[in-house]
Amino acid sequence: MSYADELIRQVTISQPERGLLLLRVRDELRMTLSAYQDLFVSARDYDSRKTVALETMDAIAELELKLKEHNGVAREYEAERDELNTYFEETEQILKERRESAFKQHHEQFQLLKRVNNALKVRN
Repeated sequence: MSYADELIRQVTISQPERGLLLLRVRDELRMTLSAYQDLFVSARDYDSRKTVALETMDAIAELELKLKEHNGVAREYEAERDELNTYFEETEQILKERRESAFKQHHEQFQLLKRVNNALKVRN
């Protein structure tokens, strides 16, 4: 039993109407305090959910930004890959032409030496 309850009891003994009024005020005060506590708890819980939602949205925004950056880097690498493939194909074509040219020169030189050899055989 608190001091307020004892005071209300004493007032009720001496002045019953005033005591009942004080009881009503006390009960109303307790109900109001209880309502404010519930409201506070509800607001605190809402704020934490809201904070989590905001943090989640911020994280999603950061991930989308990183995704855009990575997509940009991927496009750069694809462009570099395409350039290297083109360079490789051009180099391969040049080397193929050189091989064919060297083979043709070797074949012509072989034919020339073969004719010279046959000519020398005919002389002897």
